[in-house]
Amino acid sequence: GVSFLQARKDLEITRELLGADVVVNPKAWLECGAGALYDTFGATLAQLDVFATFYPKNGLRIAADWRRVVPVALLDKTSIFTVFSDAVRDEMGADASWRVHGRVTLTADAHLLAFEDNDPGYRLSLGATARLGSWNQTTVTTRLGRWRDSASGYFEWRAAARHRFTPAFFAVGDVQTYVYDNAINGNSVSFGATAALGYELARRLRVLLSAEGGITPQFEKRGLIMAKLEYEFVRFYQ
Repeated sequence: GVSFLQARKDLEITRELLGADVVVNPKAWLECGAGALYDTFGATLAQLDVFATFYPKNGLRIAADWRRVVPVALLDKTSIFTVFSDAVRDEMGADASWRVHGRVTLTADAHLLAFEDNDPGYRLSLGATARLGSWNQTTVTTRLGRWRDSASGYFEWRAAARHRFTPAFFAVGDVQTYVYDNAINGNSVSFGATAALGYELARRLRVLLSAEGGITPQFEKRGLIMAKLEYEFVRFYQ
């Protein structure tokens, strides 16, 4: 496949990326692919991905991948963050998912992070998803992760749940917590939670009433209540 992205501010072009990717299945149990993004402004490769995914048995997936990212090439040229995003980053590692039961899936991820002119880092995570109820109307997911780079790091814990009272009426909730190695603005913990009630009006069309709140290093406290009308233009299946 191929892609083209152009961002403008007024009439000025601030970002332009060309993309291409290819996926092949040389064996029924093997999928290989590669993708690239090219920054036409900087005349440089912004991102390169190579991966291989194995399906050794039913319910088990193992993937190995390598990614090179030039963050500054992915940002708008007028963004102040381009000053801080000039380092090249390489990521390499593997992730796996295993459906140990018809309703339970376990996941794991381990990647090495290599930074230009800095010590390497890593990211790790373990997760689980369970489907409950007589017609799988409840889904519960949890994940514990660790990120570490040359300067700092954090632990992350996230849990989410979705329950359908009827095929059209549902509720969702999400809790996320970060514990930082180095305090940010005097805070070493960040916490956020969201909850929502939704109703499917039609296929891909739904209304939602949601609330969220939390404590972050950037804002001492925050809270938000929203009513939304949501339409899903594209739906992907795996």
